[in-house]
Amino acid sequence: MLVCSFLYAWWWYDANRTGEFILSISPLLLLVVLTGLAAMVLLIHGSFADKAYSAAFSLYRLLLCCAALYAVLLLLGRFVLHRQLTSELFAMMLWLSGELCALCVLYEEGSVSPKKCWLLIVLFALAFTVGLVCYFLYFRLSGAAMEYCGFVPIFCYAVVVLIFMLLQVL
Repeated sequence: MLVCSFLYAWWWYDANRTGEFILSISPLLLLVVLTGLAAMVLLIHGSFADKAYSAAFSLYRLLLCCAALYAVLLLLGRFVLHRQLTSELFAMMLWLSGELCALCVLYEEGSVSPKKCWLLIVLFALAFTVGLVCYFLYFRLSGAAMEYCGFVPIFCYAVVVLIFMLLQVL
């Protein structure tokens, strides 16, 4: 939720600073990246401390797959879709990687049933897909459509994280 909150604050700040969305590396975006990276490091460190090596190793494989997906999406965006590359794609991958790492750790310790795990994977995939569509469409839009396209992925990620947290309680 912190990553989503910082990401929304950064997006809102940049969008309202001059009336136009200006892509920049701001302290708020730095908070997004640092919060997400800290969460993944803590998850991996925690799985080394409490679990067998195989649990932490599966997180490394998961992160390697996420890094490969990021590389593919960068190439697709740059050379096929001719989209200006920005930090949002990295933030989206950071969100997806962090959520999948958390789910992996919770599943391996038995806190998440297989049914909930699959439900969450589908929700993560849907939210990430919505984010990608908005990401690739963003610079082709203008006005209110551009604003909505910037806000919708953040809202979707926050809803999915909320569902993830609520499923832990239920």
